[in-house]
Amino acid sequence: MGDLLVAPYNDLATAERLIADRARELAAVILDPVQRAILADPAFVRGLRAVTARCGVPLVFDEVVSGFRIALGGAVEHYGVVPDLVAFGKALGGGAPVAVVGGRAGSTCSKPPARTTVCGPSAIGSVPGSPR
Repeated sequence: MGDLLVAPYNDLATAERLIADRARELAAVILDPVQRAILADPAFVRGLRAVTARCGVPLVFDEVVSGFRIALGGAVEHYGVVPDLVAFGKALGGGAPVAVVGGRAGSTCSKPPARTTVCGPSAIGSVPGSPR
């Protein structure tokens, strides 16, 4: 796994600088829109979408834990920001081991997952219910 760069949550200026300075090296920017009880600032989410689009870096919403808690349509509905990929799990399966990765055309996998799935530019995780 190469380097992992971390920007302070809700600090758009630092995130913009980091993304702009390292855009060629970044596989994606991954955002968990809800850090337990702390919602991302709407301006932060909109700003991340703008800078990632401008720099050609995919934006991924990790809603494995937070999905459907702030809105039925998740963070996409709540913030009105559409990422390139979004990952859902836990609440989606009602306790069953299930996960879903969705995204814009050309951003998602075109074949069923094996044990671990790489979708587009970044690894999202494993599928616990996989028979392999």
